[in-house]
Amino acid sequence: MVSEATGPAGIEVRRYDSLEALGPLGQALDELNRQSRRPTPFATLPYLRTFLANDEYAGTKEVYRPLLLLAFEGGRPIGALAMRRLRGRWLGLPADRLEFLVTHDNERPRMACREADERRCAEAFLRHLLTRERRFSMLEWMEQEATSPLAQAASGASGCYVRTYPNHSNATIECRWASVAEFYRSLSKNYRASTRSQVGRLLSQGRVEFVSSWEPEAAARLLDLHLGVEARSWKGPAAAGISRHPRRVAFFRELCRADQPMRLSVRLLLIDGAPVASEVNAAFGETWYSIEGAYDEDFKDCGPGHLLFLMTMREGLAKGVAAVNLLNNYAYYKRRLGATVTETDAVQVFRPWTPLWAKARLGALRRRILGAKPTQADADHNLEKPRTDEGEAPRAARPDRTALARETAEVLESCAGMIERVDGAALLEITGQRSDGSPKPAERAAKPGRERAPAP
Repeated sequence: MVSEATGPAGIEVRRYDSLEALGPLGQALDELNRQSRRPTPFATLPYLRTFLANDEYAGTKEVYRPLLLLAFEGGRPIGALAMRRLRGRWLGLPADRLEFLVTHDNERPRMACREADERRCAEAFLRHLLTRERRFSMLEWMEQEATSPLAQAASGASGCYVRTYPNHSNATIECRWASVAEFYRSLSKNYRASTRSQVGRLLSQGRVEFVSSWEPEAAARLLDLHLGVEARSWKGPAAAGISRHPRRVAFFRELCRADQPMRLSVRLLLIDGAPVASEVNAAFGETWYSIEGAYDEDFKDCGPGHLLFLMTMREGLAKGVAAVNLLNNYAYYKRRLGATVTETDAVQVFRPWTPLWAKARLGALRRRILGAKPTQADADHNLEKPRTDEGEAPRAARPDRTALARETAEVLESCAGMIERVDGAALLEITGQRSDGSPKPAERAAKPGRERAPAP
């Protein structure tokens, strides 16, 4: 542990090299998170422990050690910041980075402290890092909003090269509707028309049913069904889902445990008993988080992932959640769902005359001459996902899923009493259609336009 009195503000910063070293102070970390302006499930002590025990990149692509900072005033903890030191080299020279402890499976990382203490804690943490953690080349704080106290403190880092660049934006749906039907009617006419078309196509494929559970034991079993959907989706070949690494699978299995402060849920869309779309969601406080989603490629023309999300909104609004946080990236799609998009920047502070300082300067010169490369923020489609012809005709035949349906039935039977099952007719209620698929008088049909309702 290293401590430092940081000047006239009277704030002392102490460094701890592991969660275990925090001892009883670990509870203070959770308490500060609860008192924060925006508490987050991704900074709780159980979540950090689970992440460190199952980080798929640790020891392979990345070699790091935790760097946990606590700010004290009058002997009382008033702020916490979970970071890490990532070992690296550039051109054969040591080039360590300091960054947030959790850089993936996170959302707009931030300090844990009361709103009134944000500015002082940010300044104290930055001062500590620049004066006491000297053997590093770059400090990076990802996904910082314009009002971020950490970003504001970094902008005044004397003697350093400070730069920002657009980072992953966040999309959050503030739940202001009384029902999912009202939410659906708030979407654009073209979007609703496309959705109704997908509903009709989906219901024509067979018996449609939705299954979900927030019970830890059931969620753990349904997770296996989600992994199966993922394997049949574009995410399987692209190694873009949960199953991309055994440690990541173990990470999600641990998150299903009942002692986690963030409760996990798995939601499935079944056709004739076989899963064709799946979501992994989480609840913390009054907010739900959309963690992962996948849909079977053989049914993509039915928009199963999109329609499954409507059922998530149906339950969330019925239960009175305050918001559904869609996390980062793919703002082009999430805006169509009425989400508020918050832009963020990555904030980087470089020590002068260090390897990464030189690399950053050269990179800035290259971009000035050649221009910047496009990122997901610049695109109106998923850059990871293979592109297909949007005019592709519906499939005439579907693969036989009889064996998969039997396996699924066995899993659902083992979860009896712990799952909710809803008939596909709920989609007709949401979209205001009769059982034959025609619109009810209260919902006038809109002519389809160019805007479609793709799955995220």
